[in-house]
Amino acid sequence: MDKGKKFAFVLIVLVFVASGCQQRFQDTKTEKKKLEAMIHELFEVIDRHDYQTLRDICTEDFVLFEAGKMMNIDQTIEFLRPFKGKGEATRTFENIQVYVDGTAAWIHLNHKAVRSGDGHERSINWFESAGLRKVEDVWKFALYHNSVIGLNEQ
Repeated sequence: MDKGKKFAFVLIVLVFVASGCQQRFQDTKTEKKKLEAMIHELFEVIDRHDYQTLRDICTEDFVLFEAGKMMNIDQTIEFLRPFKGKGEATRTFENIQVYVDGTAAWIHLNHKAVRSGDGHERSINWFESAGLRKVEDVWKFALYHNSVIGLNEQ
């Protein structure tokens, strides 16, 4: 094979490799966007007290680490029930970092909420992390952990 044909062959191979890498990058970017949206969905579900959807977006062996306790999905729901009708929460999520490795993903973020009700306003800041697992091609929360880093009641 002469130099011109070798060069053309190498160039064609590089184009195919580069296009494959670009597609994988786009796929990962799309997955990360889906996972980031799931954080928002999780708290929308919690704020609506939609416990069936909460079960649907979590794995059967889901674990929550909250307020110094480790809770499964049933215990999590029982933990949330007393908050129903106790006011509204306005939430913001910042510094969201998403990592994907095959069928596992993890997320860490800053979460701020202002909850108002009963004539009081309470703002809370957390560091949070989540572990997700793909189950039958659907991302689900397997673990959620938070640590309060700021609390202000008025």
